[in-house]
Amino acid sequence: MVEPTPKAPQLLPLIAGMFVAIMPIMTSPFIVGSAMDAIGITMAKAGWLGASALVPIALTSMASAPFLPRLPIRAFAVFCAAMLGFSYLGLAAVDAYWQYVCLSIFGGVGAGGLLAVIAMKVAQTPDPERVYGYIYTVTSIGFAALMFGLLPMREFAGVGAMFLVLAGLAAAPIPLLARLATSAPAAAAQSHEAASAERWPVILLFAVMTLAAPLNGGVYAFCERKAAELSLSAQATGTILSLTMICSIIGSVLVSWIATRPGRTIPTVVVLMIAGISYMLILAAQSVETYVVGMILYGLIQMAMNAYMFGLASALDRQGRVAGALQGYSLIPYALGAGLFGSLARGEPLAMLAWPSLIANLAAIAMLLPLLLMLDRTGRRQNSRRDTAPLAS
Repeated sequence: MVEPTPKAPQLLPLIAGMFVAIMPIMTSPFIVGSAMDAIGITMAKAGWLGASALVPIALTSMASAPFLPRLPIRAFAVFCAAMLGFSYLGLAAVDAYWQYVCLSIFGGVGAGGLLAVIAMKVAQTPDPERVYGYIYTVTSIGFAALMFGLLPMREFAGVGAMFLVLAGLAAAPIPLLARLATSAPAAAAQSHEAASAERWPVILLFAVMTLAAPLNGGVYAFCERKAAELSLSAQATGTILSLTMICSIIGSVLVSWIATRPGRTIPTVVVLMIAGISYMLILAAQSVETYVVGMILYGLIQMAMNAYMFGLASALDRQGRVAGALQGYSLIPYALGAGLFGSLARGEPLAMLAWPSLIANLAAIAMLLPLLLMLDRTGRRQNSRRDTAPLAS
């Protein structure tokens, strides 16, 4: 039986859990930049350091999902959050590249397990999109505040103090996670869409994610380094990243308002087009103004892209199998984007990646367009049948 819509006491553990689970993703620019400053590693190594946390999140999330119904869910969630907290404690004390990598992997495993728990609990609600909207809105506000203060704190108190703060934030929600609902997952409803789902749209969607996610991850991982190229201060960079998070809140609100009322094609293509423009502006920026505009656009589409891509996956399979798999899988190319950008740039200005990023993004749109048009046609036919059914009866 599907759980009722969560009230505030049930929502708080979900929000806190999601905040902790995606913390390594949202703070990856700080991890990358701190490692470059603290231990003097190259840009290529820094990129792969970012990937070393994000890939374990994806793999653990996908691998643990089938076993969650047989696990003590509260204890597992608390254990995963503690793993991430201990990894940040370790990062505050180490000074070698391999130690950074090992601790990042350890924390990523904990974050991935927690992400799977939160995804399962959200799936038990009757309106997952609405619940995700609440979660993304509140977590975005939290990360906006975090980004505003984290860089100045690093400048004032050092890299170690920054990691200690992150460790505290990872551990703080543990009492809330211990209150997670423990009811069994809802049985997936059988539907015509799920029964008749074809393989080619699913394969195409995963191919598009393989192409689009590395662009998103690479740009985000090196956006702080781009600010350093433009000689921005730590305070200015933190303010811009905080503004980006605020824009992601606006983007989430716009998606919840527009949703798929005009169909899936127009809003999805618009979001992806804005994404490509933001990548181009950020990477090619020769002035602070251009960089800020790019970061604002990036913030607007950051959560909107997730909403539409995972919504598209849900339309292909109403049982949620495709959406669940895509959410975990998307983190792999997203994480590899940091390593790819670092390896391609090899210490050169990031502007060299601007045009290739835009072209790859346009290719992703072209690949996705037939699927979007097909789903819109299917939706119109289903709506037409529903409208004519009362007349026929």
